[in-house]
Amino acid sequence: TVQNALSMQEMNARITRLSAELGYVGSNQEQLIRDMLCRYLQLHAHIMRDQGQYDKAVAELEQAVLQAEIVGNTSLLAATLFRLGSVLYDRGDIALALSRIDTSQGNSTTSHHHSEAAKMDFQAAIGHYIRIRSLKSLPNEISSAVLLALGNTKARVAYGDRDAISNASTLVEEGRKIIKENKFENDEFGIKPNMKRYYSTKAATFLAVGWPREALDILTNATSNPSQGSMTRMNAYSDLLWAQAYADTGKLEAAATLAQDTLTVMRDIRSTTNISRIAGLHGQLSSLDSSNIEVLRLGVMLKC
Repeated sequence: TVQNALSMQEMNARITRLSAELGYVGSNQEQLIRDMLCRYLQLHAHIMRDQGQYDKAVAELEQAVLQAEIVGNTSLLAATLFRLGSVLYDRGDIALALSRIDTSQGNSTTSHHHSEAAKMDFQAAIGHYIRIRSLKSLPNEISSAVLLALGNTKARVAYGDRDAISNASTLVEEGRKIIKENKFENDEFGIKPNMKRYYSTKAATFLAVGWPREALDILTNATSNPSQGSMTRMNAYSDLLWAQAYADTGKLEAAATLAQDTLTVMRDIRSTTNISRIAGLHGQLSSLDSSNIEVLRLGVMLKC
């Protein structure tokens, strides 16, 4: 992939060069350069996101949104806004993980601060997803991905309101319908969801609204779904959801053991975001039983 072929230094150099060229080209070339610049900024931000550099990733994507707006390419703008929303969602989710860790350590003030920061990021992500839905003639791969993401993020701020929970679930199901129809023209931006993504998103939505048994049911259904190519990252994320569902149903040892295996995979693929999620899960487990041997072992692994 382009991501693997280019080092961060090379990517920075290309972004700098493209930005500098904007002042010296005609209008036709300017559109092409801005399009390329937008895509490089997205790619750069994707790498920083996975490294846990969320603030920098957000800043890069905000620049990319500006370039896409100037270019006037609706699909490019939608894809860029989707990635911006996704980074904000991740940053909010990690803030929630930090809040759990703070709670386990008795730091209620800091825990509240992180919880409020998460709420702000989720609301900002929702705003970007809603803006995407206002755009016209979007390809199905973008429409379905946005429906899944919007439903899942809305579940994070439902806070027990049954109408809000119903709305979040409906959005995810609308995304599933598009995926099942399989009427995708192409995947120009690499965000086309599949049924595996649907199952993971639905499970995450159930967990967000406090329905872990329903999450376990949907994750069980996902096991009968045939694999589609290399899915190491997605399978590891599903395992993390399993572990979270076990924790939320009081199965601490099962949660900690599965989290240990998942942590090994996440480190192998260098997914800082999901490692932080596992740290948050450990904080929750420690609050429930800090003396459990598997919980202690997970804590040791996280420190290594």
